[in-house]
Amino acid sequence: MLLLFVHPIVQFLAVILACYVLYLGSRRFLSFYLKQTVPFLWKRHVTLGLVALATLFVGMAGGMAMVYIFWRSYFITGLHAKVALVLVVLILFGILSGLYMHLKKRKRKWLPLLHLANNVILLLLCVVQIITGWNILTKYVLGL
Repeated sequence: MLLLFVHPIVQFLAVILACYVLYLGSRRFLSFYLKQTVPFLWKRHVTLGLVALATLFVGMAGGMAMVYIFWRSYFITGLHAKVALVLVVLILFGILSGLYMHLKKRKRKWLPLLHLANNVILLLLCVVQIITGWNILTKYVLGL
């Protein structure tokens, strides 16, 4: 039963980290697109972004494993499971586009904006996951 709390705790911490990474990325947006003089911590953004997105991805697999271990089924959590499938695509695009921009540095206009939009949508869907996950946790795990 205690294992059922690992997934939400790890995912919540990954979402908090992702919010910090978004803040770091917003500094790049301000400097490049709005011409404000603000520092952009590129390496920190890349490293922590990779950690946050990879943790969300691995945590998602852990959530699926917990559902199977405890309820012997997959995708029984309704909207929570459906949003997770969308998040897989967004996480992969976030990781791949971020790594591509990091490994092939040059001035770009559209890929950073797509990367930003993707990851903002990803974080908004993570809020949906927190709400639906809380409902699953309280109803099916805690029996409240």
